Amino acid sequence: MTERRLWQISFLSGAVMLALAALAMSAFPEEAGPYPKGFGDPIYALEFARSKADVLTVFGARQDHADFIAAVKAGTRWDFAFIVALAVFLCTFFLALFRRTGQQVWLCFAVLGVVTAFADAMENVIILGLLPRLDIMPKLSVLAVPVTLKFVGIAVTIIGAGIYLILQKRPIRRFEGIAALLSGAGILMALSQPQTLGWTLSPLITIGWLAMLAFTVTQGFKPIKL
Repeated sequence: MTERRLWQISFLSGAVMLALAALAMSAFPEEAGPYPKGFGDPIYALEFARSKADVLTVFGARQDHADFIAAVKAGTRWDFAFIVALAVFLCTFFLALFRRTGQQVWLCFAVLGVVTAFADAMENVIILGLLPRLDIMPKLSVLAVPVTLKFVGIAVTIIGAGIYLILQKRPIRRFEGIAALLSGAGILMALSQPQTLGWTLSPLITIGWLAMLAFTVTQGFKPIKL
């Protein structure tokens, strides 16, 4: 597959990925119990739950959790489609960089993109497995593994793209690189303090992916030159 075709696939899958992310977030619950509001959306509070008490705080004092669970399941269905687009977007982006530069480090980033998507899928499986068993909820330490791997993978791939972009000659490429680097660093900071900075994850990730997406469109659909 040619480098240009890889850029085209990366752009198209990235655009689909962002659309699916918006659909998933709109389907997830908007209202929940008295969880720390620094998490932002309730789904982030659920992802970072580390005990039964944390989960029940997200669900709140309501006796019937059916509506909340239904919303989580609806968002997760969209999220599984998003995961496929995420894997294709990241993998083809870094495969294109490998084709261009011949540097094998970009193959490692391509693999990391797939691992990141796989971690997101495992997180969904774990959360869906918890929902019917709120009364006998097992230890949630296992949930921390895919959640951490997912966000670290997203941050590192965005930072990797930012490093490449910031080393380019064109000012617009450097601007995209700076945006990507700052967003990647911000994701790692938010990951260290999710109870207070979790609300920043969505906008930071979006900024990083938009910077990458802007680069793919100029590379895949020439003669656009910016």
